[in-house]
Amino acid sequence: MLSNYEQMSKRAIVFELLNKSHNRKLFDCGISPLNDYLKTRSGQELRRNISFPYILRFEKETQVMGYYTLSATAISVSELPKKYSKLTHYQIVPAVLIRRLALDKSLQGLGYGQFLLVDALRRIFQSKDFAIMMVVVDPKDQSAINFYQKFGFMFLGGEEDRMYLPYQTIALHISV
Repeated sequence: MLSNYEQMSKRAIVFELLNKSHNRKLFDCGISPLNDYLKTRSGQELRRNISFPYILRFEKETQVMGYYTLSATAISVSELPKKYSKLTHYQIVPAVLIRRLALDKSLQGLGYGQFLLVDALRRIFQSKDFAIMMVVVDPKDQSAINFYQKFGFMFLGGEEDRMYLPYQTIALHISV
């Protein structure tokens, strides 16, 4: 008999933009604001072009098992490390914000969080429709900080509430 992890690892996963066919009702990542966002605000923000929620589901299923959101943002040059601030003459630089990243409790600790982040970074890297200098995240706790640091994210402007990953790093580490 296969373990729960072995059963899940044999199922094909799908990443796609949230739509009405996705079942969000049973999603539970263990963090109420992230659950509530998916269930009540994600569709509205998508329709209003505030953020784009991308979901993880298993093939042939509609249940949302994880999600992340992408939004445009801008960073003040004064917040950047000197090696990046020297690259521009502008006072603000374009970036993409991964505003939320959440995984259902049933998949936590099994590597699916990495799949979510890599899909987000790959999607950002593949888009040639706009220019960005970095990807930004706002980690909510030490566990999130540790997760993002594993992928090379660094603190922005010395603050511990915002982290960044330079675009060049994505280009070097994400195979497309």
